Amino acid sequence: MAIALGILLLVVITVLFHFLSPWWFTPLAADWSTIDLTVDITFWVTGFVFIALNGFLVWAIIKFRHREGQKAAYEPESKKLEWWLTIVTSVGVAAMLAPGLFVWGKFVDVPGDAAIVEAVGQQWHWSFRFPGEDGELGHVVRNPNYRGISATFWRNLAAVGDKRGFEVWGTPNCGKGEPNQMIHVGHASPACVFRNVEIFGGD
Repeated sequence: MAIALGILLLVVITVLFHFLSPWWFTPLAADWSTIDLTVDITFWVTGFVFIALNGFLVWAIIKFRHREGQKAAYEPESKKLEWWLTIVTSVGVAAMLAPGLFVWGKFVDVPGDAAIVEAVGQQWHWSFRFPGEDGELGHVVRNPNYRGISATFWRNLAAVGDKRGFEVWGTPNCGKGEPNQMIHVGHASPACVFRNVEIFGGD
C-alpha cells in the first residue's frame, strides 16, 4: 500500500509542479505557431500517458495486493487486452506524429519568393551573407578598410539601424603624429549601409 501511495503522490506533485512552476516553454518560433502547437500536443499526449499508466499501476497494486487465501489467476494471453493496447498505443503515436508531418511538409515547401541566405554560427559569433539585387550571394570581405570624399560618402548612406545595433565603432590607431599615436578613436552609431563605397584591404 505504501508503494501505491508513493506513486500516487509522485503523480500529484508532478502535475502541480507543471501548472504552478514559474518555468514555461519559450516559443520555438515567433511566426510559426504550428511548431509550438506540435510540441504542445506531444507534451499533452505524453502527460496523459504518464498519468494513465501510473494510475493503472496504483489501481493494480491495490486491487491485486496479497490477501490470505486468495491466489493469483494465470492468464498468459488475452487477445482483448492486446487489441486494446494496440489501438490505444496507435492512436497516441499517431496524435504525436501526424502534426509533425504537416509541420515538416511546410518546412520543406520553400515559398516562391524565398531568398538564399548564408549563415555561419560559431561560439558567441554569427555571420550572415545576404543576396544582392541580382539574387546572388557576393564575396565576403572581412575586416576591410574604406575611403572616400566626405560629401560623396555621406550621400551614399542607404540605411541606418535602430538602437539594437547602437555601438561605439572606431579604430585603435588614430593615424596622427610622428611616430604614430596609438589612441583608440571612434564614435557611437548604429549599423549603417552605404552604397558605392571604395573598399580595400581586408581578408
